Amino acid sequence: DSLAKIRQLTTLYEIGKTLSSTLDLDDLFKKALELLKDRFGYAACSILLLDKARDELYIKQVSGRDLEEARKLRFRVGIDGIVGWVARTGELVYVPDVSKDSRYIRGDPSIKSEAAFPLKVRDQFFGVLNIESNDLYGFDEEDLKTLSSFASQMSISIENAQLFCDLKQTLHELRQAQDQV
Repeated sequence: DSLAKIRQLTTLYEIGKTLSSTLDLDDLFKKALELLKDRFGYAACSILLLDKARDELYIKQVSGRDLEEARKLRFRVGIDGIVGWVARTGELVYVPDVSKDSRYIRGDPSIKSEAAFPLKVRDQFFGVLNIESNDLYGFDEEDLKTLSSFASQMSISIENAQLFCDLKQTLHELRQAQDQV
């Protein structure tokens, strides 16, 4: 359906604009997830980041759920849930019917399908973009392609924000060293 395709491309374009408009990660995640949820009507969208030291994922930002509650959750890489699986394999996982997948962690009973996308640049894995739908088979081929592109854009934005943050830190240390001299 060409109309759906146009809608998806427009959304991707808008998300791209949003992502390049800020280097503030919290702001970036919030805006991007709201866009996704509103445009595609998904039940919940979340961004989970990797805590390397603990080998766990934690929820950084969420749309369609209570952020405070979500922030308490932790998912062990390769052990907990579909997101834990994605963190281990670095591959996208689409579950058309969560009731038939043993990796699924029961939460909201209205959730029927889930798609989870790795957030990575080259071989550097940052986290997972997780999207839940109230519909069985809630994602078609086109959705998965669009969301994969979105996850790639998101990964690059995370990397850029991280580099910017590191750069600011280095600059700060440099200034301190100069002041001491």
